[in-house]
Amino acid sequence: MGDIWYFILSYMIIIALGFFIINFMTKGFLIHYLRAKLSRGKYVLIQVQEVNGESYTSGQIRDNSVQFKGRDGRKRVQPLKVGDVRRLMNVDYIYLDLTQNQIKDPRIVNNMDSGDIENLINKALMAPKLGDTKEKLEFGIMVLVLIITAVNAYLSWMILQAVQNGVGKI
Repeated sequence: MGDIWYFILSYMIIIALGFFIINFMTKGFLIHYLRAKLSRGKYVLIQVQEVNGESYTSGQIRDNSVQFKGRDGRKRVQPLKVGDVRRLMNVDYIYLDLTQNQIKDPRIVNNMDSGDIENLINKALMAPKLGDTKEKLEFGIMVLVLIITAVNAYLSWMILQAVQNGVGKI
């Protein structure tokens, strides 16, 4: 009976470790998304744009404002307008830009000028083609698999011949 508990415990540790690795790689998105999803509308998912990067948190909407804890642990209150709350992956979602201290639409980029866009287009046109490397890698993998298959077939044939010769002499 003790072996089943070791089995259950080891799988629980593997699942928890995987959860925390995914949560770390998504910058805390997973745990706050699950909190907003499982609260059934009590909490909202908030993406916070700060000077040093983006982070995720969850907050509550009360009296036309959203209340949440920042990265530093302080409680913050941000006023809401109509249309600030959107839906993302079936949860209420707010994009908050703390550099300008306002709620924004994440699909709109305001600080790009035509020179920056022109430079990005030129870089994309002059960039080396990546498909050639990918095709070479795929071809190499196919050749390697073919070689391994041929060696396996040859060894299987040798074993089969040895068994047939050995059985005939008995």
